[in-house]
Amino acid sequence: MNCNDYIIKNNKDFARDFETMYREVSDPWGQEARGLADTSFKLLVSSLKHLYQGGRIVDIGCGPGHLSNAFKQELAAEEYIGCDISEAAILKAKLAFPELSFHQLNIIESTLDLKANLVTALKTLYYCAPEIDITISHINSMLVPDGLFAYSYNIKGDSFTKQFLDIETLRQKMEGAGFKKVYISDYYISDERIAIDIFQKIGT
Repeated sequence: MNCNDYIIKNNKDFARDFETMYREVSDPWGQEARGLADTSFKLLVSSLKHLYQGGRIVDIGCGPGHLSNAFKQELAAEEYIGCDISEAAILKAKLAFPELSFHQLNIIESTLDLKANLVTALKTLYYCAPEIDITISHINSMLVPDGLFAYSYNIKGDSFTKQFLDIETLRQKMEGAGFKKVYISDYYISDERIAIDIFQKIGT
């Protein structure tokens, strides 16, 4: 069963059954196998190294935490907090990386009662497409003034992401929600085309 089958029905309707997916599939995105060789992750981290000035990182959609320790180490973060909608994923992450902090969080419905210097979301935002405005608002509320929000986004021509939320619309929504763009790029990675964007929160 393809991982997206847990998330999209008939390539047109959201199911978003992440809980079942993480219970039934040990490494649905192949991150454990790739680790630091995950190209999308490496590009995001490389793009952040000259912008991120330290402090707390909150990672939205961390899954079972395969890239969590790498995030903390590569960016020399003072604190890393991984968040995911799936209880099963968070339990796996806590077992694998007991020295890190993980929280079950549905970013569409709520936020964390804390402030972060950097919020990240690797290939996650398109799953929030129907509720993207409130999702962006929740992310904004977690950031300190001038805090950064960095994400990767699948923009391959035949990707389902274009059906629900194309990258240009997302970027417009970011700017309309009190962010300014500080880094915008896209890359061809194997058979994928990935956008790497970094926005900065304006004001308080």
